[in-house]
Amino acid sequence: MKSSNSIFIPADNRRHAIKPSSVIMALSVVTSAILLSCAYPVYDGDDEFLEEQQSVWQYLKVFSIYQDRLPESCGSLSPNDMFRMINDTLKSPCYRYTDYMDNVLCGGGGPPPQKCDLYLLFKHGSPRIQRATVPSYYIDSITRSTVYIFIADFEYEAWRQFMAQASYLERFQNIVIDLRGNGGGLLNAVEDMLGELLPSGTEFIQYRKREYDYKRLRGFTVDWETQSATNKTSPKLTGKNIAVLMNGGSASASEIMASALKDCANARLIGERSYGKGIGQVRISRTGRKDREMRITYLQIRGISDRTGNYHRIGIAPDPVTEEDSTEMDAAASAWAIAIKNEGESLCPNYPISSETLRANYRDFYCAIKAVEPNYKPPLPPLPELKKTTEIDRPMEAALAERATQRLLNRSKTPIGVYVVSEPDPLK
Repeated sequence: MKSSNSIFIPADNRRHAIKPSSVIMALSVVTSAILLSCAYPVYDGDDEFLEEQQSVWQYLKVFSIYQDRLPESCGSLSPNDMFRMINDTLKSPCYRYTDYMDNVLCGGGGPPPQKCDLYLLFKHGSPRIQRATVPSYYIDSITRSTVYIFIADFEYEAWRQFMAQASYLERFQNIVIDLRGNGGGLLNAVEDMLGELLPSGTEFIQYRKREYDYKRLRGFTVDWETQSATNKTSPKLTGKNIAVLMNGGSASASEIMASALKDCANARLIGERSYGKGIGQVRISRTGRKDREMRITYLQIRGISDRTGNYHRIGIAPDPVTEEDSTEMDAAASAWAIAIKNEGESLCPNYPISSETLRANYRDFYCAIKAVEPNYKPPLPPLPELKKTTEIDRPMEAALAERATQRLLNRSKTPIGVYVVSEPDPLK
């Protein structure tokens, strides 16, 4: 399945002919064939509409996996009408076609990912918020045996860095892969990464897709087939203890990695249920329409076993965490969340971060480390910060009562000749 979850096809010309690409070279000869495949409808509109209508219909007949939803001919349907027929809306309004050339995806049924989403830097075992601009890829050693890998997307830069650092990662027995908020990317990228993490020949995903027969000059559907990890003869990262962090923003290529590692490497999935995007699109630029493109679903994906299965529109469920581990990790997470809350807000003033959000972030992170390193003990903030955290967490009434009681006790201990100036008693 050497293809892309977002295949890029060069911008079409005025006649919307499909130009050759590195992914679909055979489609260089498709124009003459598909122009004959759509009977010209009787339509009184202008020529530009007619041309656009036929172009969209032809692209759908080649690429769309939803052939059963398409009409036999263009008829008098508009491009928007045809796209509504094959709409793969997941969790409206986050995944939708606003029109036939504008497709929107956002994670977890909530707002689009924020530019100020934070990632964590770990030095000497203590987590710190590093900066407000999320990098595509980041690694850091947590302990001598555990390494943390943050992958924001499966685009070229993250792909390149992971493959270049595979030899470094090999020295760690435990790997925590953070895919929270990762909405996907290139299938080639996730397949190559899995080629380092799984033994060669391991079947890890099933897919159904559209392809093009350049001899018969027509598109056809490939029913469910299995993809194997065959791109590495000597993978470097097999046999590792792996935990994958995910949430409602983990979609598409992220779900391929999560399901493959769960099914084939016995990885623990920690966090929240994933988004549930078991489809991939081809992206086709449109001439004369700035920043607009047509996206057609050509690929359907599902897990290799019943543990993940058909997760489209459902998501992949995380593994349960024991109550004991959750309680222990949550205590450390609460302390750190309050200790660094101000630091996070100073980095991202337009996106306030609540202590609850930070606490949940750290708790899941600590649980993921615990899943691969059972003896792991999460760090606590330095003592001054820990004292401050304790004071903030106490109910205000209890704190005021304690201070007032202490002042009453101190009055009898005041030396003669010393005048004590104190604030008014808050309980009076």
